[in-house]
Amino acid sequence: MHDALIVGGDGQIGKALMAHLVSNGRDAICTTRKWPPVEALLRLKTVPYDLRWPTYLPEAEVTFFVTGINGFKPCEADPVEARRINVILLLQTATLVSYLGGRLVYLSSSAAETHPDTVYGQCKLEAEAGFLRLGAAIYRFGPVAFPGRDVYANDTYSPMNLPMLCGILANLLDKWDPGLHCLYNRDWVAEHGEGITPRGGEIAGVI
Repeated sequence: MHDALIVGGDGQIGKALMAHLVSNGRDAICTTRKWPPVEALLRLKTVPYDLRWPTYLPEAEVTFFVTGINGFKPCEADPVEARRINVILLLQTATLVSYLGGRLVYLSSSAAETHPDTVYGQCKLEAEAGFLRLGAAIYRFGPVAFPGRDVYANDTYSPMNLPMLCGILANLLDKWDPGLHCLYNRDWVAEHGEGITPRGGEIAGVI
């Protein structure tokens, strides 16, 4: 059994979390929707997986769910498909992982609190409720800053940097902490004594 499985290894957060875990000596594996050759799968510790066509998932002590249709506009463009992927299919996979004995971590979004009237926010709220029933650790946070992406602060959630988020998530492997966790700016600044300087611009998505 692996230490960690990341469902959604193609995205910025999934890639960074995978790199963080491996660099700290963890036996981690992630999923991809790009279907690379077998040699690449073995070398990169990556398995092909898509919520729409579920296949085999390796077992892990902790499974991080960092996947789905992200952002307000894509969800508003097709509300039915957004809910099918971001809630129904996601929770089906999570339920299976939980049944096999793995612990679950769901990366939600500040949209669940700040924009519950949107399709994206509604999907996040509904998924959170399902993951809570499964005993998961849920992290709700604002935009994540990384090179090449401009973000800005809002009244409730301020941007946090990618390495800090990865550190918080990786800590769950040593100190399991289920339930809903809201990573407000004031919380992680108080805990870590540091922050980031937003560079302005528009949010390209949430997670």
